[in-house]
Amino acid sequence: MFCIKQNGRYQVHVEQLATTLKGPRKGRTERLTLAMTKYSQRLEHFAKIAPSQWFNFYDFWRKDSQSQRNITTYQQEK
Repeated sequence: MFCIKQNGRYQVHVEQLATTLKGPRKGRTERLTLAMTKYSQRLEHFAKIAPSQWFNFYDFWRKDSQSQRNITTYQQEK
């Protein structure tokens, strides 16, 4: 699901990327790779349409040392 704001209105796009990922172990990697490739292509598509309208919920740029420091600080405050 992707949601972008265009012309003052939000547009939600829901797309089926795979019917199922279930199946024999032998083809698991191929099924996952195909699904992730499709997702990446759609993410790229919508990021190009609205490059300033995305948010990464994981702090990708934070260093591990900062993450650990924040956890320690949080635990001490409890």
